[in-house]
Amino acid sequence: MNAHVLVSLAHLLIFLPALLYIGFMRSSIPYSVYYVILAMGIFIALYHFMKTIKKIQAGATSSVWVNILHVLAVAPLLIYIGTKKNDSRREAYELLLILAFGGVGYHLYSLILETQVYKD
Repeated sequence: MNAHVLVSLAHLLIFLPALLYIGFMRSSIPYSVYYVILAMGIFIALYHFMKTIKKIQAGATSSVWVNILHVLAVAPLLIYIGTKKNDSRREAYELLLILAFGGVGYHLYSLILETQVYKD
């Protein structure tokens, strides 16, 4: 199994369901989970920032947009929600849902392409 399949499966089975849970539950989330959301946001920002730098230095800029999207959209939303907790604005949760549903579509499509068998 190649790395792209594993990344897609991890997103579809773990990360995106977590974002959907946050987006749907909104202020009904247990208070302690906000600390996990904040930690996730900080981790995502740091991890994808480092991946962005490495890809640019290596000249592999064709897929750098994925990392930039995580740094500029996903991580700030999680950090905002984790910091504001129950006072987070409704728009933050809706933007998170938009990104999560987009991620589901993207990773399903990617998984289909990676596992497709071509017959000549």
